[in-house]
Amino acid sequence: MLCANDAARRIFAREGEALEGKSAPALFHPEDAARIATCCDRVASGQALALPDIRLRGPAAQPAFDLDFSPVEEEGRIAAVLVFGEPRAVCVPRLPPIPDIRTGTCLKLQQYELLQMAAETAGFGQWYLDTGTQRIKATDTLFRMLGYQPEKIDLDLPWFLSRIHPDDRHVAEAAIDGLIAESVGVRRDDYRMRCKDGTWRWFQNCVQRAFLPGSPGTNVICGSLIDISARRAVSERLNTLADNLPGALFERQESVSGSVSLPYSSAKMPELLGLDPSGMADDAGTILSHVHPEDRERVEAGIRVSKQTLAPLNCRFRLDHPDIGARWLSVSALPFRKPDGATVWFGYLQDITDRVQTEAQVAEATQALQAAHERLTSIADNAPAGIFEYWLLPDGHGELRYTSARFEELVGNSGPAATVPRPAAFSKVLPQDFPSFMASIKDSAHTLKPWTCRFRIVGRARKIHWISGSAIPRRKEDGTVVFTGALTDVTKDVERETSLARAHRLAEDMRIRNEHQALHDGLTGLPNRRYYDQMIAQRMQDAADGTMPGDCVLIRIDLDHFKSVNDTLGHEAGDQVLIRVGEVLRRCIRRVDFAARIGGDEFSIILGAGHSVSDAQETVKRIKDRLAEPLLYKGRPCRFGASFGIAHAEDMTEVGGELQLFADAALYRAKDGGRNRVELFTAELHRDILHDRRLAAELQDALENDEFVPFFQPQIRADDGALFGVEALLRWDHPERGIQTPDSFMHVAEQMRIVPEIDRIVMEKSRGALARWRDRGVIVPKISFNVSSGRMHDPDVVRAAKEIAKGDTRVTFELLESILVEEESDAFKAHLEMIRSAGIDIEIDDFGSGHASIVGLMEIAPTALKIDRRIALPVVHDERSRHLVNAIVEIAETLGIGIIAEGVETRDHVAILAALGCQVLQGYHFAMPLSEAQLLDFAPRLSVRRA
Repeated sequence: MLCANDAARRIFAREGEALEGKSAPALFHPEDAARIATCCDRVASGQALALPDIRLRGPAAQPAFDLDFSPVEEEGRIAAVLVFGEPRAVCVPRLPPIPDIRTGTCLKLQQYELLQMAAETAGFGQWYLDTGTQRIKATDTLFRMLGYQPEKIDLDLPWFLSRIHPDDRHVAEAAIDGLIAESVGVRRDDYRMRCKDGTWRWFQNCVQRAFLPGSPGTNVICGSLIDISARRAVSERLNTLADNLPGALFERQESVSGSVSLPYSSAKMPELLGLDPSGMADDAGTILSHVHPEDRERVEAGIRVSKQTLAPLNCRFRLDHPDIGARWLSVSALPFRKPDGATVWFGYLQDITDRVQTEAQVAEATQALQAAHERLTSIADNAPAGIFEYWLLPDGHGELRYTSARFEELVGNSGPAATVPRPAAFSKVLPQDFPSFMASIKDSAHTLKPWTCRFRIVGRARKIHWISGSAIPRRKEDGTVVFTGALTDVTKDVERETSLARAHRLAEDMRIRNEHQALHDGLTGLPNRRYYDQMIAQRMQDAADGTMPGDCVLIRIDLDHFKSVNDTLGHEAGDQVLIRVGEVLRRCIRRVDFAARIGGDEFSIILGAGHSVSDAQETVKRIKDRLAEPLLYKGRPCRFGASFGIAHAEDMTEVGGELQLFADAALYRAKDGGRNRVELFTAELHRDILHDRRLAAELQDALENDEFVPFFQPQIRADDGALFGVEALLRWDHPERGIQTPDSFMHVAEQMRIVPEIDRIVMEKSRGALARWRDRGVIVPKISFNVSSGRMHDPDVVRAAKEIAKGDTRVTFELLESILVEEESDAFKAHLEMIRSAGIDIEIDDFGSGHASIVGLMEIAPTALKIDRRIALPVVHDERSRHLVNAIVEIAETLGIGIIAEGVETRDHVAILAALGCQVLQGYHFAMPLSEAQLLDFAPRLSVRRA
């Protein structure tokens, strides 16, 4: 007969066994019962034992337990305490009655005491709590588990809770509170407790509510404490191992009713299935939710078959992973049947996408290899080359081990390709070629270098063919050298090579001509820019090497009015001009000189070493005289000239590539001086170049240091003297030289291509000035900016102007009158419309200085014409100037265009120009260009609109 704790009762109840009326051996598997009975008898003598892998009575698939036997003494008798399972199950066979010799009565060992002894033996620490006094009574084992001597601690609930880790304490407190409130019956919780030595250990505390017999209303809470640190460590190690596997371990249970649960899965399983971990734990049915629809029915069918037959489940399936797309997974699981009919699978899930892809690639490669083999066989039999395998044996004899059909045809054999070894394989090689043929084979066999040989054979009908052979040798262990190669009939190739040898000379001649064309201008026949650069580089290299004198004279030539010839007579006339210049240069230079066309209408001459500047001047004079001779095109004269720049260097190695810059500088001076001139590069020009270089560096610094500022010249209404507007003018506030006007630096700014950036700065700063003037009560009605035709459609310029135009100030772009002549394209007109649609007005600056037409004015329809100051300034003393101004005013009034007169410097100018009809006046009489602050001081003198 047995007495047992609740853990033992639950195990036996689950396995279908009742404890009443049972002996210990009867509860276990019949094959193990005899061993258990023997151990019980041995334990009765006081010996502790252990039996591994003891099975309970029931189905074959029951789990096995390790069974510990410990002796318990009571009233002089010894009983065996059986401990097994997790949580620890304890059962004690009851001792038979012990005869009391003195009284003849029988004493029984108390059930509670036996169970208490069994728990002590099993390592349980038992305790109970009086909820009223919060005092705790505990067994000695509990104290020892925590490292304390029994009865040395005044044990109460606060002390017990203080031993629990702070992170876990709320779990124990919730259990006690729930039991006191009777909201829970039994709790089993794991948490850490601090032992006396300061270490933390994991314990499992099993607690339940109880009532003391005979003491109604007195509540106690009973519990047992089990040290699970070792089990916890093992479990964590196993979980770590499972979580770090490439796949996922899992346990799947399916009840008889078909409900599915997932008691365990390692961390990788949600990741592999693309599921949320919490959602998968709540609903195990979701694990197949992302399986490809075409595979899901097959997977479910495999699960059903495995459940019915308990056969292992092995299948592959595709998964539509929500994060990483299509994947291939493989599942392997072993099923077990539980006593209640439920089925449990223990399995492994892994991602096999790479493996499936590799298998597909292998299958594809296998198919490709098979196809390639078939193709190679077909190719070998049908290829123009004859395939062979030739074995050169160690004794010097040779055998053909394989030949294709084409090989046999090439060497003149009849019938199918040879399939057996044959000596004297190349017996049909022409005797004159045979010695060199065999020597090449032996040399290749010795060095294992690829074999190549061209030889002749006597084919069918005694016809001689040229054959080209090639093969790769490899040496076998026995010394045999195997040649794998091919023979090709190259008879036609040899004939072609003979023809090619004859054509080689023609090709070389053609190469020379092509090289000449690559280095010469196709129109003039002169060397081109590429050839010129090579010559300059060679002269510099020769000077550096000392093979030639280091001096050099360079002449740069640019044609004058060449564009006019193209525009008036056509490009064919322009070509005739260039051809004429080429001829003149060839006639006027010496043999040692070098003339080249380096651009459209630009030419350059390098004089031979040892020549001086005077030699260059003489050469230029000869050229100018020749160019002055009339040139007619279709009976019409081509009027053009040339400007020349001459630079000389005593030592090219000192000036390097700057010699060309010097010649360019002299040429630009000649062009600026009126064209058809000759200029020498002088020290003054050199100073100008150095000055421009320094100026370029200063301009770059000016951009970085924000030194560009706008100045403003007022425009005054002639009728009432009120402020009509201002013209924004660029100034450079140089840190050393003070305020600089554009004519001192703009030519370098244009070369540096920083004018757009400067324009942007002027417009942005002007917008700021307008805002600050407005804050001071001054509103400027109009502001105008000088804009070139190339910049008028710049999005940045238009955007900045639109920002200014949003306020009370109109924005005007001043365009030069030359635009009316030079710009007549549809694109230019489209840009004008874009500017007008942005709310920006157009004014024509320096009107009267060019050749604008009335039609051009009508098409552009500007807001105003600004009369050039060279026309307005003389009106005081020149009647013709007054007539011109009057004519311009009449044209403007006819077209509905306003008039602004520049160059107003005296009261007489004001009176005369106003009388002639000029509506707005601008000039030094009113004010020079003013800074932002100066304009603010100037404004009160006028009748200006106040904000």
